[in-house]
Amino acid sequence: MRIAVLQFTHETVTFLPNDTTRDDFIYPGSPAGGAALLATDPKGYMGGFVQVAREYEGVDLVGLTSPLWPRTGIGSGWVTQDAFAHFLDAMLAELEAGAPFDGVYLALHGAMAVRGVPRPEAEIARRVRAVVGVGVPIAATFDPHGNEDAEFLHHADMAFAVKYFPHYDMHLQGQRAARMLVRTIRGSFRPAHRTIPIPILAPTVVMWTGASPWSDLIQRALVWEAREPDVFVNVYFGFPWSDVPDAGMAV
Repeated sequence: MRIAVLQFTHETVTFLPNDTTRDDFIYPGSPAGGAALLATDPKGYMGGFVQVAREYEGVDLVGLTSPLWPRTGIGSGWVTQDAFAHFLDAMLAELEAGAPFDGVYLALHGAMAVRGVPRPEAEIARRVRAVVGVGVPIAATFDPHGNEDAEFLHHADMAFAVKYFPHYDMHLQGQRAARMLVRTIRGSFRPAHRTIPIPILAPTVVMWTGASPWSDLIQRALVWEAREPDVFVNVYFGFPWSDVPDAGMAV
């Protein structure tokens, strides 16, 4: 079982004057591929995904050369179209050259904003799908501060978003993505999904999940998951600092 692993993450504040360029993603250690990519963020999404995927016999993880967080970090401006196209084209070329794959894992964020690309994460999934074909399952992990509507899951099969802020459960969501991707490849799980946008833009300063109302929303999601095996409920808080078409909450 061969699974391709890609990463492309950014949390974009579109109101800042400094664009995030191609050079911002290039520094010692980034881009990373192969074992180096798989070893990044051991306590986060990637670490959880790799840990569980390797617990299954016969699973080969192929880390495709991916940009890590830009040197500007969280809270930098629009990603330029040049930067987005450069790294995505390179990853897709590597994906095509290494085919066939039985599954794909995308380590994403959900609040990337690219000039001229309305829904970057959905565009990544769309173009990955075009390379691997309709029968190859695609799973992804997301930050809860994501602006995601139904478009992403129109092209991908599964999404697993962090529940808590602060993000205590990044490793757990990576583990879930690996487990359900392997099960889908083996045929013991058949993904189905529904995305409901909620027309609310909430300030990030009230998104702490240790207090109401966000603790109530997450507790409800956890109860739904506990009641039904193989049901996963994502609550996207939204990211109001990205002025994009799909900004806002979604479940």
